[in-house]
Amino acid sequence: VSIAVANRVALPFFDRNLVTKGITGVPALTSTDLSLTAVADNVMHEIDLEKDCLPVHSTRSQVLRIMERGKIVVPVIQELPGTKDAILVGSITKINLEKIVDLNSWDDENDTVDLLQLPSKHEASLVNRAPLTVPPNTTMREVYILLRVTGGIFRRQMIAFVTEHGRLVGSVDFEHLLILKHD
Repeated sequence: VSIAVANRVALPFFDRNLVTKGITGVPALTSTDLSLTAVADNVMHEIDLEKDCLPVHSTRSQVLRIMERGKIVVPVIQELPGTKDAILVGSITKINLEKIVDLNSWDDENDTVDLLQLPSKHEASLVNRAPLTVPPNTTMREVYILLRVTGGIFRRQMIAFVTEHGRLVGSVDFEHLLILKHD
């Protein structure tokens, strides 16, 4: 109890050092009530399915357009007919998108490639078919811990996709959590 009271008065020593270095998110996610709020309420970036994602069957122009946006990790989606929703089926890194452009010869800009069926000379698939997903009511502390553990182990994408009933609604990236402001 005394630690909880002390944390309300002032941040712990190590958290104060992080704040002075501009890394305000860690103290906010470990020592404040903000850490118990849902990611959808605070830090979730809403995803525009047309601008921020690649459909499973993508054209060369779609791949090139998404590469120009400079995103490090891109969601791969299966659009649901008759709706504006889509199901997250995987994710792909910018590096793997470059490999797709190099490996495939498109005769026409409208020719499509099935991102999930790509032959790869690599041991691993170019598309991560099991990206980290969380529901919208997941607390920011839980997302921070998940990203910290998976990123620390695999040294790869530091992003969690927010899905509701399988439908992609947003994303939370680790870097955004690190600079999160607290009161």
